[in-house]
Amino acid sequence: MFFRFLAFNLYFKSSVVVVLQLSIMSKDNNNPPEKEKYRGFASWPKEKIQEAGKKGGEARKEQLGLKGYIDMGRKGGMARSNAAAKGDPSTSDKSDKKDGKK
Repeated sequence: MFFRFLAFNLYFKSSVVVVLQLSIMSKDNNNPPEKEKYRGFASWPKEKIQEAGKKGGEARKEQLGLKGYIDMGRKGGMARSNAAAKGDPSTSDKSDKKDGKK
């Protein structure tokens, strides 16, 4: 009777050890599961993302030119001053407020 109890305990302990070893082995795997892998731009190397952004900026610069950027700045300034004249609180400059409080 004691022998059976001891055998059961040994078997139980060995199965626990096997389960622990399997779980540890699966956590040490450096490859993430398929659904956790990055997709789209996130999977690109950092240098490739920077190069793509640089090319996009250069293309936009060629499209607008100096006059285009001047016009864009003028429109933004006019929109802000017109909204402030109408009393739109979303255009107020927070740095003008004392301690940043309204």
